[in-house]
Amino acid sequence: MIRVLSCLMVAALVLAASSANADESEATAQYLYEQAQAAMSAGKHAEACPMLEKSLAIEEAMGARFLLAECYEKVGMLASAWSNYVRVADQANKEGQSDRESYSRDRAKALRARMPTVRLVVDPATRALDITVIHNGEPVSAALIDAPIPLDPGPHEFEIRAAGHESFKGAVTVVGENSTQTLNVPALTPLSAGVVPDVEAGDAPPPPPDQPDVIDDDGVNGMLIAGLVLGGVGLVGMGVSVAIAASAKSSYDDAIDTHCVDLRCNPAGVTATEDARGTGTLGTVVFGAGAGLAAVGVVLAIIGLTADGDGGDVALRVAPSLTAPGGVVQLEGAF
Repeated sequence: MIRVLSCLMVAALVLAASSANADESEATAQYLYEQAQAAMSAGKHAEACPMLEKSLAIEEAMGARFLLAECYEKVGMLASAWSNYVRVADQANKEGQSDRESYSRDRAKALRARMPTVRLVVDPATRALDITVIHNGEPVSAALIDAPIPLDPGPHEFEIRAAGHESFKGAVTVVGENSTQTLNVPALTPLSAGVVPDVEAGDAPPPPPDQPDVIDDDGVNGMLIAGLVLGGVGLVGMGVSVAIAASAKSSYDDAIDTHCVDLRCNPAGVTATEDARGTGTLGTVVFGAGAGLAAVGVVLAIIGLTADGDGGDVALRVAPSLTAPGGVVQLEGAF
Protein backbone atom coordinates (compact mmCIF):
# COMPACT_ATOMS: atom_id res chain seq x y z
CA MET A 1 0.00 0.00 0.00
CA ILE A 2 2.85 2.36 0.90
CA ARG A 3 4.56 1.62 -2.42
CA VAL A 4 1.34 2.38 -4.31
CA LEU A 5 0.92 5.68 -2.49
CA SER A 6 4.58 6.56 -3.16
CA CYS A 7 4.17 5.85 -6.87
CA LEU A 8 1.03 7.97 -6.98
CA MET A 9 2.82 10.84 -5.24
CA VAL A 10 5.75 10.65 -7.67
CA ALA A 11 3.37 10.58 -10.64
CA ALA A 12 1.51 13.58 -9.27
CA LEU A 13 4.76 15.50 -8.83
CA VAL A 14 5.84 14.64 -12.39
CA LEU A 15 2.50 15.76 -13.79
CA ALA A 16 2.64 18.95 -11.76
CA ALA A 17 6.18 19.68 -12.98
CA SER A 18 5.17 19.00 -16.57
CA SER A 19 2.15 21.25 -16.21
CA ALA A 20 4.32 23.99 -14.71
CA ASN A 21 6.83 23.71 -17.56
CA ALA A 22 4.01 23.85 -20.11
CA ASP A 23 2.59 26.95 -18.39
CA GLU A 24 6.03 28.60 -18.43
CA SER A 25 6.51 27.83 -22.13
CA GLU A 26 3.07 29.16 -22.99
CA ALA A 27 3.73 32.32 -20.99
CA THR A 28 7.08 32.85 -22.74
CA ALA A 29 5.54 32.37 -26.18
CA GLN A 30 2.73 34.80 -25.33
CA TYR A 31 5.22 37.37 -24.01
CA LEU A 32 7.30 37.21 -27.19
CA TYR A 33 4.14 37.52 -29.29
CA GLU A 34 3.04 40.65 -27.42
CA GLN A 35 6.53 42.17 -27.65
CA ALA A 36 6.52 41.52 -31.40
CA GLN A 37 3.11 43.17 -31.72
CA ALA A 38 4.41 46.24 -29.93
CA ALA A 39 7.51 46.37 -32.13
CA MET A 40 5.45 46.11 -35.31
CA SER A 41 3.13 48.87 -34.11
CA ALA A 42 6.23 51.01 -33.68
CA GLY A 43 7.39 50.15 -37.21
CA LYS A 44 10.28 47.98 -35.95
CA HIS A 45 9.53 44.98 -38.13
CA ALA A 46 13.15 43.78 -38.32
CA GLU A 47 13.08 43.37 -34.53
CA ALA A 48 9.62 41.83 -34.44
CA CYS A 49 10.21 38.97 -36.90
CA PRO A 50 12.85 37.13 -34.79
CA MET A 51 10.59 37.43 -31.72
CA LEU A 52 7.73 35.79 -33.59
CA GLU A 53 10.02 33.05 -34.87
CA LYS A 54 11.06 32.25 -31.28
CA SER A 55 7.46 32.35 -30.08
CA LEU A 56 6.41 29.84 -32.74
CA ALA A 57 9.40 27.63 -31.96
CA ILE A 58 8.09 27.38 -28.39
CA GLU A 59 4.40 26.99 -29.23
CA GLU A 60 2.56 26.90 -32.55
CA ALA A 61 -0.28 29.43 -32.73
CA MET A 62 -2.29 30.52 -35.75
CA GLY A 63 -2.34 34.18 -34.67
CA ALA A 64 1.44 34.30 -34.25
CA ARG A 65 1.90 32.54 -37.61
CA PHE A 66 -0.27 35.13 -39.37
CA LEU A 67 1.54 38.00 -37.67
CA LEU A 68 4.88 36.51 -38.78
CA ALA A 69 3.62 36.41 -42.38
CA GLU A 70 2.73 40.11 -42.12
CA CYS A 71 6.13 40.86 -40.58
CA TYR A 72 7.97 39.04 -43.38
CA GLU A 73 5.93 40.95 -45.94
CA LYS A 74 6.89 44.27 -44.35
CA VAL A 75 10.64 43.49 -44.49
CA GLY A 76 10.48 42.33 -48.10
CA MET A 77 10.76 38.56 -47.48
CA LEU A 78 7.86 37.91 -49.80
CA ALA A 79 8.47 34.19 -50.37
CA SER A 80 8.51 33.51 -46.62
CA ALA A 81 5.42 35.69 -46.15
CA TRP A 82 3.56 33.83 -48.90
CA SER A 83 4.51 30.45 -47.39
CA ASN A 84 3.24 31.45 -43.94
CA TYR A 85 -0.02 32.87 -45.28
CA VAL A 86 -0.63 29.54 -47.00
CA ARG A 87 0.10 27.65 -43.76
CA VAL A 88 -2.37 29.81 -41.85
CA ALA A 89 -5.03 29.27 -44.53
CA ASP A 90 -4.55 25.49 -44.41
CA GLN A 91 -4.77 25.43 -40.62
CA ALA A 92 -7.84 27.68 -40.63
CA ASN A 93 -9.48 25.32 -43.11
CA LYS A 94 -8.88 22.38 -40.74
CA GLU A 95 -10.37 24.30 -37.83
CA GLY A 96 -13.36 25.54 -39.80
CA GLN A 97 -12.40 29.24 -39.62
CA SER A 98 -13.58 30.17 -43.09
CA ASP A 99 -13.12 33.94 -42.71
CA ARG A 100 -9.49 33.64 -41.63
CA GLU A 101 -8.84 31.05 -44.35
CA SER A 102 -10.29 33.28 -47.06
CA TYR A 103 -8.38 36.35 -45.87
CA SER A 104 -5.07 34.45 -45.65
CA ARG A 105 -5.47 32.97 -49.13
CA ASP A 106 -6.22 36.40 -50.55
CA ARG A 107 -3.03 37.77 -48.98
CA ALA A 108 -1.02 34.84 -50.35
CA LYS A 109 -2.52 35.31 -53.83
CA ALA A 110 -1.64 39.00 -53.80
CA LEU A 111 1.99 38.17 -53.01
CA ARG A 112 2.32 35.49 -55.67
CA ALA A 113 2.72 38.00 -58.48
CA ARG A 114 5.33 39.98 -56.53
CA MET A 115 7.65 37.18 -55.43
CA PRO A 116 11.11 36.90 -57.04
CA THR A 117 11.91 33.43 -58.35
CA VAL A 118 14.90 31.37 -59.46
CA ARG A 119 14.75 28.70 -62.16
CA LEU A 120 17.20 25.78 -62.32
CA VAL A 121 17.79 24.81 -65.94
CA VAL A 122 19.50 21.41 -65.89
CA ASP A 123 21.27 19.70 -68.77
CA PRO A 124 19.32 16.62 -69.99
CA ALA A 125 22.30 14.34 -69.29
CA THR A 126 22.22 15.46 -65.66
CA ARG A 127 18.45 15.17 -65.49
CA ALA A 128 18.79 11.50 -66.44
CA LEU A 129 20.84 10.85 -63.30
CA ASP A 130 19.57 10.20 -59.78
CA ILE A 131 20.40 13.69 -58.54
CA THR A 132 20.16 15.47 -55.21
CA VAL A 133 19.48 19.20 -55.01
CA ILE A 134 20.97 21.17 -52.10
CA HIS A 135 19.81 24.74 -51.39
CA ASN A 136 21.80 26.74 -48.83
CA GLY A 137 23.06 23.50 -47.28
CA GLU A 138 19.63 21.84 -47.01
CA PRO A 139 18.30 19.14 -49.37
CA VAL A 140 15.18 20.08 -51.35
CA SER A 141 12.94 18.19 -53.73
CA ALA A 142 14.38 17.51 -57.18
CA ALA A 143 10.89 18.27 -58.52
CA LEU A 144 11.81 21.96 -58.22
CA ILE A 145 14.09 21.63 -61.26
CA ASP A 146 12.86 23.70 -64.21
CA ALA A 147 10.14 25.23 -61.99
CA PRO A 148 10.07 28.81 -60.68
CA ILE A 149 11.28 28.64 -57.08
CA PRO A 150 10.04 31.51 -54.86
CA LEU A 151 12.96 32.88 -52.83
CA ASP A 152 13.56 35.79 -50.50
CA PRO A 153 16.05 38.50 -51.50
CA GLY A 154 19.72 37.75 -50.89
CA PRO A 155 22.37 35.22 -51.92
CA HIS A 156 21.34 31.63 -52.57
CA GLU A 157 23.69 28.70 -53.17
CA PHE A 158 22.73 25.54 -55.02
CA GLU A 159 24.56 22.23 -55.33
CA ILE A 160 23.62 19.35 -57.63
CA ARG A 161 24.98 15.92 -56.65
CA ALA A 162 24.89 12.52 -58.33
CA ALA A 163 26.70 9.33 -57.41
CA GLY A 164 29.85 8.77 -59.44
CA HIS A 165 29.97 12.37 -60.70
CA GLU A 166 31.57 15.62 -59.66
CA SER A 167 29.12 17.97 -57.95
CA PHE A 168 28.06 21.25 -59.51
CA LYS A 169 27.89 24.37 -57.34
CA GLY A 170 26.36 27.66 -58.34
CA ALA A 171 24.99 30.79 -56.69
CA VAL A 172 22.54 33.55 -57.49
CA THR A 173 21.67 36.77 -55.71
CA VAL A 174 17.96 37.55 -55.63
CA VAL A 175 17.04 41.24 -55.80
CA GLY A 176 13.83 43.19 -56.28
CA GLU A 177 10.26 42.01 -56.71
CA ASN A 178 8.69 40.02 -59.54
CA SER A 179 12.12 39.12 -60.92
CA THR A 180 13.15 35.78 -62.42
CA GLN A 181 16.73 34.56 -62.49
CA THR A 182 18.15 31.44 -64.12
CA LEU A 183 20.90 29.13 -62.93
CA ASN A 184 22.19 26.82 -65.65
CA VAL A 185 23.39 23.39 -64.49
CA PRO A 186 25.69 21.68 -67.04
CA ALA A 187 26.22 17.96 -67.58
CA LEU A 188 27.98 16.57 -64.52
CA THR A 189 31.49 15.23 -65.08
CA PRO A 190 31.93 11.50 -64.28
CA LEU A 191 34.57 10.72 -61.69
CA SER A 192 37.69 8.96 -62.89
CA ALA A 193 38.33 5.45 -61.59
CA GLY A 194 39.83 5.55 -58.12
CA VAL A 195 38.93 9.21 -57.54
CA VAL A 196 37.13 9.86 -54.28
CA PRO A 197 34.71 12.85 -54.28
CA ASP A 198 35.46 15.70 -51.91
CA VAL A 199 33.59 15.63 -48.61
CA GLU A 200 32.89 19.06 -47.22
CA ALA A 201 33.17 19.81 -43.53
CA GLY A 202 30.00 18.78 -41.80
CA ASP A 203 29.09 16.15 -44.39
CA ALA A 204 28.93 12.73 -42.80
CA PRO A 205 31.04 10.07 -44.55
CA PRO A 206 29.14 7.10 -45.95
CA PRO A 207 28.60 4.33 -43.40
CA PRO A 208 30.98 1.37 -43.64
CA PRO A 209 29.60 -1.84 -45.12
CA ASP A 210 28.12 -4.34 -42.74
CA GLN A 211 30.79 -6.62 -41.34
CA PRO A 212 30.13 -10.20 -40.27
CA ASP A 213 30.27 -10.88 -36.60
CA VAL A 214 33.72 -11.95 -35.46
CA ILE A 215 33.81 -14.72 -32.94
CA ASP A 216 36.13 -13.75 -30.13
CA ASP A 217 37.00 -16.59 -27.80
CA ASP A 218 37.53 -14.05 -25.02
CA GLY A 219 34.30 -12.14 -25.67
CA VAL A 220 30.61 -12.80 -25.60
CA ASN A 221 30.67 -15.38 -28.40
CA GLY A 222 33.40 -17.24 -26.52
CA MET A 223 31.05 -17.49 -23.55
CA LEU A 224 28.32 -18.75 -25.86
CA ILE A 225 30.60 -21.50 -27.15
CA ALA A 226 31.69 -22.39 -23.61
CA GLY A 227 28.05 -22.55 -22.56
CA LEU A 228 27.16 -24.89 -25.40
CA VAL A 229 30.14 -27.14 -24.61
CA LEU A 230 29.39 -27.28 -20.88
CA GLY A 231 25.71 -27.85 -21.57
CA GLY A 232 26.56 -30.74 -23.88
CA VAL A 233 28.91 -32.30 -21.32
CA GLY A 234 26.24 -31.92 -18.65
CA LEU A 235 23.63 -33.66 -20.80
CA VAL A 236 26.05 -36.51 -21.51
CA GLY A 237 26.74 -36.82 -17.77
CA MET A 238 23.03 -36.98 -17.06
CA GLY A 239 22.68 -39.72 -19.66
CA VAL A 240 25.53 -41.70 -18.11
CA SER A 241 23.97 -41.32 -14.68
CA VAL A 242 20.74 -42.84 -15.99
CA ALA A 243 22.70 -45.85 -17.26
CA ILE A 244 24.51 -46.21 -13.91
CA ALA A 245 21.23 -46.01 -12.04
CA ALA A 246 19.66 -48.64 -14.29
CA SER A 247 22.67 -50.96 -13.71
CA ALA A 248 22.46 -50.42 -9.95
CA LYS A 249 18.74 -51.19 -9.97
CA SER A 250 19.33 -54.36 -11.95
CA SER A 251 22.11 -55.51 -9.58
CA TYR A 252 19.96 -54.77 -6.55
CA ASP A 253 17.01 -56.73 -7.94
CA ASP A 254 19.28 -59.69 -8.78
CA ALA A 255 20.73 -59.68 -5.24
CA ILE A 256 17.26 -59.63 -3.72
CA ASP A 257 16.05 -62.46 -5.94
CA THR A 258 19.15 -64.61 -5.46
CA HIS A 259 20.32 -64.06 -1.90
CA CYS A 260 17.35 -62.71 0.00
CA VAL A 261 14.07 -64.15 1.23
CA ASP A 262 11.43 -61.90 2.80
CA LEU A 263 14.01 -59.10 2.84
CA ARG A 264 16.40 -61.33 4.81
CA CYS A 265 19.72 -61.58 2.98
CA ASN A 266 22.64 -63.90 3.46
CA PRO A 267 26.15 -62.36 3.68
CA ALA A 268 26.57 -62.45 -0.09
CA GLY A 269 23.20 -60.74 -0.52
CA VAL A 270 24.10 -58.05 2.00
CA THR A 271 27.34 -57.35 0.13
CA ALA A 272 25.58 -57.33 -3.27
CA THR A 273 22.80 -54.99 -2.14
CA GLU A 274 25.28 -52.61 -0.51
CA ASP A 275 27.32 -52.54 -3.71
CA ALA A 276 24.16 -51.82 -5.70
CA ARG A 277 23.26 -48.95 -3.35
CA GLY A 278 26.78 -47.55 -3.72
CA THR A 279 26.46 -47.71 -7.49
CA GLY A 280 23.08 -45.98 -7.25
CA THR A 281 24.63 -43.23 -5.12
CA LEU A 282 27.34 -42.78 -7.74
CA GLY A 283 24.66 -42.45 -10.39
CA THR A 284 22.94 -39.78 -8.31
CA VAL A 285 26.19 -37.84 -7.93
CA VAL A 286 26.91 -38.08 -11.64
CA PHE A 287 23.37 -36.92 -12.44
CA GLY A 288 23.72 -33.92 -10.10
CA ALA A 289 27.05 -32.96 -11.59
CA GLY A 290 25.65 -33.29 -15.10
CA ALA A 291 22.62 -31.19 -14.23
CA GLY A 292 24.90 -28.56 -12.67
CA LEU A 293 27.11 -28.38 -15.75
CA ALA A 294 24.03 -28.14 -17.97
CA ALA A 295 22.72 -25.25 -15.85
CA VAL A 296 26.08 -23.48 -16.05
CA GLY A 297 26.02 -23.99 -19.82
CA VAL A 298 22.59 -22.40 -20.07
CA VAL A 299 23.73 -19.38 -18.01
CA LEU A 300 26.86 -18.88 -20.12
CA ALA A 301 24.88 -19.24 -23.36
CA ILE A 302 22.34 -16.63 -22.20
CA ILE A 303 25.15 -14.23 -21.23
CA GLY A 304 26.81 -14.79 -24.59
CA LEU A 305 23.58 -14.05 -26.44
CA THR A 306 22.46 -11.00 -24.46
CA ALA A 307 25.59 -9.18 -23.29
CA ASP A 308 27.23 -6.42 -25.35
CA GLY A 309 30.28 -6.94 -27.52
CA ASP A 310 33.02 -6.72 -24.88
CA GLY A 311 31.69 -9.55 -22.80
CA GLY A 312 31.29 -7.39 -19.70
CA ASP A 313 32.68 -8.17 -16.28
CA VAL A 314 31.48 -11.74 -15.92
CA ALA A 315 33.00 -14.31 -13.60
CA LEU A 316 31.69 -17.79 -12.89
CA ARG A 317 32.95 -20.57 -10.62
CA VAL A 318 31.61 -24.10 -10.42
CA ALA A 319 32.19 -25.89 -7.12
CA PRO A 320 31.02 -29.53 -7.09
CA SER A 321 31.12 -31.31 -3.73
CA LEU A 322 30.11 -34.71 -2.43
CA THR A 323 27.62 -35.02 0.38
CA ALA A 324 25.76 -37.89 1.89
CA PRO A 325 23.92 -39.46 0.27
CA GLY A 326 24.67 -37.59 -3.01
CA GLY A 327 26.43 -34.45 -4.24
CA VAL A 328 26.02 -30.72 -4.73
CA VAL A 329 27.10 -28.51 -7.60
CA GLN A 330 27.47 -24.88 -6.47
CA LEU A 331 27.44 -22.05 -9.03
CA GLU A 332 28.92 -18.71 -8.01
CA GLY A 333 29.26 -15.69 -10.27
CA ALA A 334 29.53 -11.96 -10.73
CA PHE A 335 27.66 -10.14 -13.52
